[in-house]
Amino acid sequence: MYLQLNQRTELAFEALVLLNESDSEYVAGSVIAERVGISAEYLTKVIAPIKRAGWVSSSSGRGGGYRIAIDLAEHCVLDLVEIIEGKVDRSRCMHGDARNPAKALCDLHVPWVRARDALLNELELTPLAEPSDDLPGTLV
Repeated sequence: MYLQLNQRTELAFEALVLLNESDSEYVAGSVIAERVGISAEYLTKVIAPIKRAGWVSSSSGRGGGYRIAIDLAEHCVLDLVEIIEGKVDRSRCMHGDARNPAKALCDLHVPWVRARDALLNELELTPLAEPSDDLPGTLV
């Protein structure tokens, strides 16, 4: 089993960290792209969902770019994951759909639900603006 965040979620997080550190000043897209290691074109795709969510604002022209529009301390990792990757479907079995229509639930449904709920709970309890002792350097 392989659990991993989507690359866009990780890049969006890195962009948010950079913007949060800029003291509400606009940061040029090219600067953000260079710092997170992607092209300026790809950055627009990474930032688009958090911009639509109102987390980032932008300004064009000289001195423009992106800036943080929220207090990261008021949001959790799960908020960001769901903005980028979509709402988590808490009702699905680990197989996605029932493999055996004769059975209501697969044999691993209960442990899967417990594990999924524990992971989601941890993501929900982890604010974007607090450092984590367990994972240094991953949170603002």
